[in-house]
Amino acid sequence: MPQQPVTRTPSSVLTLDARSPLMTTADQLNLAIAVWDLQNMEVQFSPALAHLYGFHGRSFRGRYEDFLSHVHPADRRSVQDVIRFAIDLAQPFEVDYRILNSAGEVVWISSKAQISSSWRGGKPELIEVIQDVTPRYQARKALAENNAQWDALLKKSEELLFQLDPEAYFVWVSPSCQHILGYPSDELVGENLLNLVQDEELQKVILAFKALQERSLPQSFQHHLRLSSGQYLPVQSMLRQGDDLGTFAVLSCREITARVNLQSVLDCMHAAYSAIADTSVDLVYRFLPNGTLTFANSVFLESFDLPGEAIVGISLSDFLSNEECDRLQQICARLTPERAIASFQWQIKTRDGDRLQRRDLQRRDLQRQDLQRRDLQRRDLQRRDLQRGYCQALFDSDGVLLEYQVIGQE
Repeated sequence: MPQQPVTRTPSSVLTLDARSPLMTTADQLNLAIAVWDLQNMEVQFSPALAHLYGFHGRSFRGRYEDFLSHVHPADRRSVQDVIRFAIDLAQPFEVDYRILNSAGEVVWISSKAQISSSWRGGKPELIEVIQDVTPRYQARKALAENNAQWDALLKKSEELLFQLDPEAYFVWVSPSCQHILGYPSDELVGENLLNLVQDEELQKVILAFKALQERSLPQSFQHHLRLSSGQYLPVQSMLRQGDDLGTFAVLSCREITARVNLQSVLDCMHAAYSAIADTSVDLVYRFLPNGTLTFANSVFLESFDLPGEAIVGISLSDFLSNEECDRLQQICARLTPERAIASFQWQIKTRDGDRLQRRDLQRRDLQRQDLQRRDLQRRDLQRRDLQRGYCQALFDSDGVLLEYQVIGQE
């Protein structure tokens, strides 16, 4: 029965001298009304109401049983209770229910009824004013179906969505929270986001909220969220304003466990690569296609007298001459996935034109050489210029250029 509960309206009395003037007025104004004789349980419909029922000129006997036969079976019991309530207490009412018109179609109607003054005079009458509200319920049904589809999609989504107030309390939580974090979505509503964040990351999340309030720009950050098991899940989050949804902010989070694990592996591989490159007597460095350094071994750092933490992120043009930069660029331009390595003769010069001399290049197999031989070799290498270089282009499996590696040998 009615999705809207029956509501008691303030009692009012309608004086009726006769039904005919009322029906005439209703016909002129095209109003759908019904007048009930509660003593005999008979009802009279206005033409507009008869049209709503689909009678179209056919007679309606107006008995209580005839009326009930047109009430939707699912709402029939509730309508009977409402009418009984009106008779017993002589109180007006408002109620929505479904009827079946003469074509068998479902029509939602909204009824507002009140008792006439003749109730106290001995002839009880009830006047209903009725409105067709079928479009409202059709829209409500369509919205419910649409929401059900979205809920089904969100339950399977691998992304977490939250609506938050300015204090970071959850206003709405997507159903995907159940299978990602282990919490039912309604369980988190009213809780605070900060209660799910690791202590050492609280300041990061708080700063993101403050930045959103001050600059109204989306904030992206990485952090961890606590699972129902007590463990923490790494996520990449985006915090955006949610004014158009009636909330302060919308937070979207995506699990990045695979990325974090991959980064850990890459860090280990980079450490191993660095350790190997640092034991080499060759000068090794890597750089992006735009010329930004990503790695340099200890021989490179010592040759240019640079600290290790200062090298990554600077440009080749900061320490190579323009001539050498142009030449290296020409060599790199010729490299392809099929021909990814090129050798060349070189002589690196600093930007002021001084010839670069390498120092302390002999680092390999120190245990197998005596101190005097190593000293002679080092002094000899310091007097010689770099003669041969190898430039290698590094591509991924799809042939996309990632970076270049250069190895300089005496």
